[in-house]
Amino acid sequence: MKNHPLSNLYEYIYGIFEPFEASFLCGTYNVHINTKVYSLDSHEIAILNNQSFQLFTELLPFLNYIQSQHDFLENSIPNDHLTILNYDYYQKKLESFSTDELMRKKITHLTKHHYQCLIINIQHNFSGDPFDYLKKKRDENGVKKALDIFLRVIKEFQDYHILTEAPYVYLSDIHFRKTDGIFSYCIDEKGEIFTKIRPLLDLWTPKKTADAKEKATLYFNHGNQYNISDMLMARARVYVEQKSYSLAILHAIMSLEIVIPEVIELFLKQKTINQNSVDDLNKYSDLSIRLKVFLKIIFPSMFHDTIDKVSVAVTFRNKIMHAGFKESDLNNAETVDLINHCYVLKKILDKYIEEVH
Repeated sequence: MKNHPLSNLYEYIYGIFEPFEASFLCGTYNVHINTKVYSLDSHEIAILNNQSFQLFTELLPFLNYIQSQHDFLENSIPNDHLTILNYDYYQKKLESFSTDELMRKKITHLTKHHYQCLIINIQHNFSGDPFDYLKKKRDENGVKKALDIFLRVIKEFQDYHILTEAPYVYLSDIHFRKTDGIFSYCIDEKGEIFTKIRPLLDLWTPKKTADAKEKATLYFNHGNQYNISDMLMARARVYVEQKSYSLAILHAIMSLEIVIPEVIELFLKQKTINQNSVDDLNKYSDLSIRLKVFLKIIFPSMFHDTIDKVSVAVTFRNKIMHAGFKESDLNNAETVDLINHCYVLKKILDKYIEEVH
């Protein structure tokens, strides 16, 4: 019996969500389902209906122009009937295509804007004939399993979104969402599409299960598996909703106390400062110094007002912990504003960490 070397196929499963039905975070994430980790990419897309463009012959050159680009697969999602592009890529190509403002407006009018696409990547290791492998792996039961994997991953991802993007009372979980279709395809080791686009689900409007606030309450009562700084900031925003302002400040500052040292460490390492010096700085300088000095060195002046507001929140935190500052001593409107600035600063810091890494 002939031994076949192990080969790889990369299966991509994606769902398209309408702009008013989706509020997913954009970016690339690792989602844990039991012991398995799935890579999920979430981004805004623009959708061009091929048939509609073919009806307007004066606009067809734009479709042909898009489809002829050599980097097309890097900035699009394959589909048999639609041309699905990363939204930023679509905007750039539209700008470079023509200076005719009327034509741009017609193309824009014919394009579906700001839809969202969630894509998960599943790597298959196999030996033998890839067609035989896929025929067995994605038979009728296999297709149902692929769909189930996708729905479970985005369900978990949406839970993460809910718990980090409060206020929960205004968000719903994945079971309220509607998708314009879920599809899959495979790419071989050479990076070429190996299969046809397979529709896994044409339209999906699941039934309501639990609202986000209930889910958040259950979650906070039973532990978590998410990034602790995210969860602390999420709790801070929940406490704002509940008008527990002192707890909101405590949790918001605890969240930043986790992230700020990481930002400073990354910055100093870029400046070739040795690790012992970095450790000493984080050990012996308090949070106020890191905010007022180091963050203002790292970030441009456009962010300094937010940093100053967070410094005020740190002062309030210190009064709450060390000077007996009570809930009644806090100005509600001012506290809400401070928590919002803490949240904004955390977003800025997270973005910095992501870019440096």
